[in-house]
Amino acid sequence: MKRVVLVLLLVAFTLIEVSPGYCETPAFRKFRRGFCNLFTFHLELFNQIELTQKKEGSVMGWTVGVLKGVGMVGMRALVGAYEVATFPIPFPPKYEPILKEPEFFWSEPFAENPAK
Repeated sequence: MKRVVLVLLLVAFTLIEVSPGYCETPAFRKFRRGFCNLFTFHLELFNQIELTQKKEGSVMGWTVGVLKGVGMVGMRALVGAYEVATFPIPFPPKYEPILKEPEFFWSEPFAENPAK
């Protein structure tokens, strides 16, 4: 029974996600941000290791990068849960993102070829 409910919820979220009518509202953008953060939070660990390695070298990447990654994993998961739970409420004002850089995990700082 639990699996059926979970599958139905995932199908409903997917249908809402691809529906153009809902995508334009700030409240639904907040919901999408939170939903995406809940499913991509674990990728922050590897991404922070890679970013730190590129900037400061391998040793720093595998020490400081891991610590940064663990912190960002927790932060992205908590912010995602908060945004999903409170998406109808306009807080922060005008539904602004809590994590601004990047708003979504795959936004520009993480993209392979960022748009210029």
